[in-house]
Amino acid sequence: MSAADVLRQFGTVALLRFLVVLLLFLALHLTRLPLVVLARVLEIGMHLMDRALVTGLSPRPRRDKD
Repeated sequence: MSAADVLRQFGTVALLRFLVVLLLFLALHLTRLPLVVLARVLEIGMHLMDRALVTGLSPRPRRDKD
Protein backbone atom coordinates (compact mmCIF):
# COMPACT_ATOMS: atom_id res chain seq x y z
CA MET A 1 0.00 0.00 0.00
CA SER A 2 1.54 3.28 -1.05
CA ALA A 3 1.29 6.62 0.72
CA ALA A 4 -1.21 7.78 -1.90
CA ASP A 5 -3.41 4.75 -1.21
CA VAL A 6 -3.28 5.38 2.55
CA LEU A 7 -4.10 9.03 1.98
CA ARG A 8 -7.04 8.16 -0.24
CA GLN A 9 -8.40 5.41 2.03
CA PHE A 10 -7.77 6.79 5.55
CA GLY A 11 -7.25 10.50 5.05
CA THR A 12 -4.58 13.05 5.84
CA VAL A 13 -4.90 12.71 9.61
CA ALA A 14 -4.01 9.00 9.57
CA LEU A 15 -1.00 9.62 7.34
CA LEU A 16 0.24 12.49 9.53
CA ARG A 17 -0.28 10.42 12.68
CA PHE A 18 1.79 7.60 11.16
CA LEU A 19 4.58 10.00 10.20
CA VAL A 20 4.65 11.53 13.70
CA VAL A 21 4.88 8.09 15.30
CA LEU A 22 7.64 7.08 12.89
CA LEU A 23 9.64 10.26 13.62
CA LEU A 24 9.16 9.76 17.37
CA PHE A 25 10.43 6.20 17.05
CA LEU A 26 13.52 7.37 15.18
CA ALA A 27 14.16 10.20 17.66
CA LEU A 28 13.97 7.86 20.64
CA HIS A 29 16.41 5.42 19.09
CA LEU A 30 18.84 8.16 18.08
CA THR A 31 18.68 9.51 21.63
CA ARG A 32 19.34 6.03 22.99
CA LEU A 33 22.57 5.49 21.04
CA PRO A 34 24.82 7.88 23.04
CA LEU A 35 23.52 6.34 26.27
CA VAL A 36 24.43 2.86 25.05
CA VAL A 37 27.93 4.04 24.12
CA LEU A 38 28.32 5.69 27.54
CA ALA A 39 27.23 2.48 29.30
CA ARG A 40 29.74 0.49 27.25
CA VAL A 41 32.58 2.90 28.11
CA LEU A 42 31.68 2.70 31.80
CA GLU A 43 31.59 -1.10 31.63
CA ILE A 44 35.05 -1.26 30.06
CA GLY A 45 36.43 1.23 32.58
CA MET A 46 35.01 -0.72 35.51
CA HIS A 47 36.43 -3.96 34.11
CA LEU A 48 39.91 -2.45 33.74
CA MET A 49 39.77 -0.92 37.22
CA ASP A 50 38.63 -4.22 38.74
CA ARG A 51 41.42 -6.12 37.03
CA ALA A 52 44.02 -3.57 38.19
CA LEU A 53 42.77 -3.71 41.77
CA VAL A 54 42.67 -7.50 41.87
CA THR A 55 46.18 -7.89 40.47
CA GLY A 56 47.51 -5.14 42.75
CA LEU A 57 45.96 -6.45 45.97
CA SER A 58 46.26 -10.20 45.56
CA PRO A 59 49.29 -11.79 47.21
CA ARG A 60 51.98 -13.10 44.94
CA PRO A 61 52.50 -16.85 44.97
CA ARG A 62 55.49 -18.02 46.98
CA ARG A 63 58.16 -20.20 45.52
CA ASP A 64 59.13 -23.09 47.72
CA LYS A 65 62.85 -23.71 48.00
CA ASP A 66 63.68 -27.38 47.80
